[in-house]
This record gives sequence, C-alpha cells and structure tokens, in this order.
Amino acid sequence: MNDKVANRWVVALKPEALPILKKYNMKMIVQEGPYPIFKDLEGRHWLILSGVGRNQAAAATTYLHR
Repeated sequence: MNDKVANRWVVALKPEALPILKKYNMKMIVQEGPYPIFKDLEGRHWLILSGVGRNQAAAATTYLHR
C-alpha cells in the first residue's frame, strides 16, 4: 500500500462516522461554520459531517474541497 494515500470521507451522521474517527484517531479541526471537519494527526485522513441528503452531501464535499 502506498504511504502517500489520503482519504476524504463525507458522512451524513456522527454515529456513522464514529468507527472511522476512532480508527484514524481523528480530532475536530473546524467546529464553526456549516459542517464539522475532522482530520488525523498526519493530515492524510479527513472527514466532514454533511447531514442527510444528496444536496447536503454535495455542499459538504464542496466545502471540504475549499
């Protein structure tokens, strides 16, 4: 496996995200704004909580990208 691999997750609800957050020891880095964002210590794994729905997921994906 490539050590440079990075992952970005867009997850609707925190209960769904908990296994990922725990596995990669992610901490919240953005609490303000429309979506909470988490990342691991190395900055390779990121997760954003979007809320339910495809429009929310699309908006959160754009937000995370920026």
